[in-house]
Amino acid sequence: MPTAELDFDSGTLTLSTSDRPQVARLFPHGPWIIDGRVGQYRCDAVHYAEVTRQLRDSWVGGWVDRVPAWQPLERLTQLSRAAEEPAGVGGASQQVQLRDDQRQAMEAWRVSRRGCIIMPTGTGMTEVAVQLLLTTG
Repeated sequence: MPTAELDFDSGTLTLSTSDRPQVARLFPHGPWIIDGRVGQYRCDAVHYAEVTRQLRDSWVGGWVDRVPAWQPLERLTQLSRAAEEPAGVGGASQQVQLRDDQRQAMEAWRVSRRGCIIMPTGTGMTEVAVQLLLTTG
């Protein structure tokens, strides 16, 4: 029987375990905090890769990953198919031409493939996000 359960809750990861010494040993510098409301460890979901790697490599006693697997978004799949078609075929819209600042934001994100793109309201952040979703494999 596993001694720890990793789960997803509202944009965060939760770790249920009674083995606090092992958590302290494996994660001496975070990212976990104890959430007193539920009596579990909690951290931002962006730490998923780091957390699962550490649990997989070093957790003693077994653990289970209950974080739901990624699922494609239907609308994104439709946009992706439309972007692959020539303009005017099947109702596909023309490819968006990004400005230099938008391309720079995309390239900065691609360095680590994580993080936030922060741009002022009305400067095309959604266009950048859609282009990243369509072009990032």
